[in-house]
Amino acid sequence: MAPTILPQDAQSSFAVSNAKTSVITKPHPGYVVQLASGVSPLASFGATQYSTSSAAALAAATNPDKLGTGQSAGHIALGRHLTATVTQYRMSSASENAASISWTQSQWHITVTNYSGGTVPTAVAKEVVADFKGVSLPVPQTEGALFVNLGGSGGLRVNMQWQKGVDEYFVDVHNTATDPINAAIQITASMETYSS
Repeated sequence: MAPTILPQDAQSSFAVSNAKTSVITKPHPGYVVQLASGVSPLASFGATQYSTSSAAALAAATNPDKLGTGQSAGHIALGRHLTATVTQYRMSSASENAASISWTQSQWHITVTNYSGGTVPTAVAKEVVADFKGVSLPVPQTEGALFVNLGGSGGLRVNMQWQKGVDEYFVDVHNTATDPINAAIQITASMETYSS
């Protein structure tokens, strides 16, 4: 699979100026295409093939920025008849606390996490809801996942992951891209299968 829409650089009006493709053989076969504008990484996409569909589904549902177990802090209305669960994570120092908002929209499980002091990222969650409106995303075999990670390593990072059969597909967009959340959703929506 490959996208027909590519990200723009947030610092200029330039699109992708170079791409690097890597073929992976171990521990699971797959490919990764990294997109950049000059030396700034913008996004990557690819696929990993697992030995079973359940292993691919587990990979698609796993947040690349793991936090551990948090405590439920109630629910919040996001509009469009969507209610999300708020989770707080307490770390060794208050400045390292984190908070996340999670909900399901269609077959996509969405989690927005703020790693900077534990403030609940309500505005960003509502932005995701708005960006999802009217977009035709790939239909995952079981469930897809969208992770918006704010303030962790690398600033803002958006990961979309979904599973079909034994394959896990992904799109990662960095904060160097223009409107990274919308870019990730649009790139994922444009993914097409190409025959060899």
